[in-house]
Amino acid sequence: MKPQLRLQDTYRTMVSESRARVDAALPKATAWRAFSDPPEPAALAPIRTDWQSACTALDAIDSNFDDLAEALWTEYTNQDLNVQARNKRVQQAISQHRNLFDAQAQAARTILTRVLETSAKASAPPRPQPEDALQEARIAGIKSDLTMLLANRAEYRPLVDEVDDYLVQALAKDDKLAVWVVVGSGWLDLYIRSRGEDQNFIDAATGELDGMVGRRLDSQPSPDPTFDLRQLDRVLADPQRGAQAILTMLQGFVVSVFNDLANWLPTSTTPRGY
Repeated sequence: MKPQLRLQDTYRTMVSESRARVDAALPKATAWRAFSDPPEPAALAPIRTDWQSACTALDAIDSNFDDLAEALWTEYTNQDLNVQARNKRVQQAISQHRNLFDAQAQAARTILTRVLETSAKASAPPRPQPEDALQEARIAGIKSDLTMLLANRAEYRPLVDEVDDYLVQALAKDDKLAVWVVVGSGWLDLYIRSRGEDQNFIDAATGELDGMVGRRLDSQPSPDPTFDLRQLDRVLADPQRGAQAILTMLQGFVVSVFNDLANWLPTSTTPRGY
């Protein structure tokens, strides 16, 4: 019988469920959206386009798996081949499909990474306007205050708690610039990495901060009346069933799926030469 493998079934089930969840969260492009008042967030268009491209790349990987399975079955059931000829043709088929698979998987990874980056940026608080000298001076003051607050926090949990307190106060006062410095500017991540701490501290602190910031922002009303970009970002970034889950599978597990398929052997066909 043709290859029917558990790893491949697991991969396809996870990808299918993740795709369905993202599709449900991402509004479809329709003619009226371009003229709606207010219009949908501008970030939705590139996210939507890239997601469609990612799905096309994922479909190509699935088709490649099916084509390889068909090729293997064809070679293994070809009674006109001896063992040596059969094995040579099997390896040629595997090599051909592996080259195609590597290109397809890389394309899907690149597109999904871009989807996640675009969504994360779009869902983060934007920098207030105007970006002038007065604002730059205030940003410098905010960074100085944060540096002073965090300098003596030798453990990552007190550091995260200090940032949390600062962010709560900034949100309560609707201080959009302070919120942007903490959440949207990228400065806090650079500050933590510049402290000279070991990698365990950096990983723990940045991970806890990501979770804390997400929870604080999720508790705020959506800044856009037409669509909640943070809700979409939560779906896309979900490591269990989202674009991030698919990306994680493409960074390792899908290679095992290909290898499992490439190593498949039939149990009921014996070519000439045995």
